[in-house]
Amino acid sequence: MQDRPGSVLGQRDGDGDAGGEHRRRQHGLPRSSHRCSDSQGQHGELDAPGDRGDDRQRGRLLELTTTPVPGRDQAVKKGAPHSRGPLPFKFPLFPFNAVRGNCQVITVSGQSPCRRSFRRAFALGAAVASLGWLAGCGDSTTDPVPPPPPPPDPPRATTVAVSPAAAELAALGATVQLAAEVRDQNGQVMAGAAVTWTSGSPGVATVSASGLVTAVGNGTATITATAGSAAGSSTVTVAQADRAVLVALYEATNGAGWLENGGWLSDRPIGEWHGVTTAADGRVTALRLSASNLVGSIPPELGRLVRLETLDLERNRLAGRIPPALGRLASLESLNLGVNQLRGGIPPELGALGRLEVLRLRRNDLTGPIPPELSNLRNLRRLGLERNRLTGSIPAGFLELERFQTLHFESNDGLCVSGSADFRAWLAGLEVYVGPLCDARDRAVLASLYEAGGGTDWIRSDGWLGDGPLGDWHGIDSDSLGRVVRVDLAGNAMTGRVPARLAQLGSLTSLRIGGNPGLGGPLPLSLSALSLRELHYADTGLCISPARSFGAWLGAIPSHEGTGTACSALDDREILALLYEATGGPRWADHANWLSDRPLNEWAGVTLDADGRVVGLSLASNNLTGLVPPELGGLSNLARLDLRANSLTGRIPAELGNLSGLTTLELRSNDLTGRIPPALGGLSYLVVLDLAFNDLTGPIPPGLGNLSRLTTLNLGSNGLTASIPPELGGLSRLTVLNLRFSGLRGPIPPEL
Repeated sequence: MQDRPGSVLGQRDGDGDAGGEHRRRQHGLPRSSHRCSDSQGQHGELDAPGDRGDDRQRGRLLELTTTPVPGRDQAVKKGAPHSRGPLPFKFPLFPFNAVRGNCQVITVSGQSPCRRSFRRAFALGAAVASLGWLAGCGDSTTDPVPPPPPPPDPPRATTVAVSPAAAELAALGATVQLAAEVRDQNGQVMAGAAVTWTSGSPGVATVSASGLVTAVGNGTATITATAGSAAGSSTVTVAQADRAVLVALYEATNGAGWLENGGWLSDRPIGEWHGVTTAADGRVTALRLSASNLVGSIPPELGRLVRLETLDLERNRLAGRIPPALGRLASLESLNLGVNQLRGGIPPELGALGRLEVLRLRRNDLTGPIPPELSNLRNLRRLGLERNRLTGSIPAGFLELERFQTLHFESNDGLCVSGSADFRAWLAGLEVYVGPLCDARDRAVLASLYEAGGGTDWIRSDGWLGDGPLGDWHGIDSDSLGRVVRVDLAGNAMTGRVPARLAQLGSLTSLRIGGNPGLGGPLPLSLSALSLRELHYADTGLCISPARSFGAWLGAIPSHEGTGTACSALDDREILALLYEATGGPRWADHANWLSDRPLNEWAGVTLDADGRVVGLSLASNNLTGLVPPELGGLSNLARLDLRANSLTGRIPAELGNLSGLTTLELRSNDLTGRIPPALGGLSYLVVLDLAFNDLTGPIPPGLGNLSRLTTLNLGSNGLTASIPPELGGLSRLTVLNLRFSGLRGPIPPEL
């Protein structure tokens, strides 16, 4: 069959058209008419896809122009001659008939020609797949518009991360805030996603709707956050670490015997226990148990109270050493362990307490020097070390403590502060300073030697009584702290007596006073307190006490040159004069008539018997300082000795045991140190023995149990050790026994 120009392409008479219509219906396609024109302007029609055409036209290019739908089918290739006109496409029509020419597709339905044409064309999946490429009529071409991508899946929770992943609560009622981060299937954070919180162990920890966890019991709880089908968790441990520390303190210090222990060891929050303060999270911040009858030792577990700011255990009966573990209390601002029976040295670990402002260790039995590490306490403002047995000097690093205000270190075993110009300037800037310069006492002792030894007539007295360093005084050698270590005044025209106060030169190792014939009287028994390696007093008028103990001391000195002259017994007036010189008599509150020629019973505080012998000496609260002179043991008729409430230091002389008629011995409220002399057990007439409020150490001599007439025994507030001797049970007349805060341990003997 021949194609006719202007006729329908591939249209055949009769059944040919019916066959094409059948195929159109079979594929669900509407009838389309294609008007075509060739390059010469001749027109024709093209059947819709599926119509049969002349087999001779198969495989030829059909050039179609379509009219696009505005806003949708704008697939015009860039540079095409028409932006809204017909779009040329070239199809290889392998299964169809084709004619040459420009064609415009016109749908019978009247819908958009371009949309209709291409929807129908692409609807024929197999036919379109066979089209190798598209081409438009003319020079302009473009790719087909791809179908729109499928819509994305809606976000859904796939992971939940809880932070922190683990937490520890140290007290009941303590809290921790958890947070949950929810992410979807694409790894994106789902802000505002609904989260449900649950606790796997509500008896250990509960959780609120916002993720706030609260400790309610010991153990471990898993806290879960759920969002949709996803979940995450955190492990919360309730250990109550601070509670365990407090229990250790209770057990180490006889908590059952405390004066107040309300709430302790109960299930109540530890913040409700007596003396305990806690922060909002339940951690202990303060522990105040002063004067609560704590007996025992300080447990090192206290070093685990990492949030502790205040620790006050003053005025108890704590013994043993200060635990170095306290140096781990990094938050500590105030540490008060005063008025106990603590012994040993000050732990250098305390120098790590960088926030510490107040340190009070007064009235214990601490020994040794002040650790230089305490100079690291840059925030320290107050330091109380008085009434211990500390030695040495204040470390030079204290000069750098800019916030320091108050220093108490009086009544120690030689603890002092250097007399250098730098230290003097530093001390002048303090608000409160109580304690000796290292050379202050020695300076006063040398002044008494100058006065008693006729210093105004000495051959040489360069520098004496001046403000210069003691090492610049004639005949004096001193150490780096200004303490006197050597006195050499041999052949210097000394006269008078050797003062008993010379024994207060605690660092003295050499005393050379020979070649001074005008120097007379007894060599003071108090000198036996010195550790001399050289003592020369030949060619003087000095004599030696017949006391056996004094002779033994002289025999132990490596270099000893004396007179060999024994002293006759001192009379009462001479003994009282020695007391006056040894205890700073000119500075007494009342020293009326002392050292005068007036009768002794007119001297302040002196009582005589009918024979003119001293039977009473009452100098309480009279500002006596220095050592108790051993010569007092020579007042053979003395019945009452009352030196209460003064500032006497050193040891109680064993010579007081020679006072066989003594009925009252009162030495309370001084700064006496050392042991109670066993010789006091020989005072068979003694009725009152009061040694309280000193710094006495060691055990109670069992011999005190021999004092059958004793009615009052007061040894409280000392640093005594060991237990109460059962021998005291033999004191049948005893009515007053005070051992409170004495440092003694153990039960009261049944004999008492």
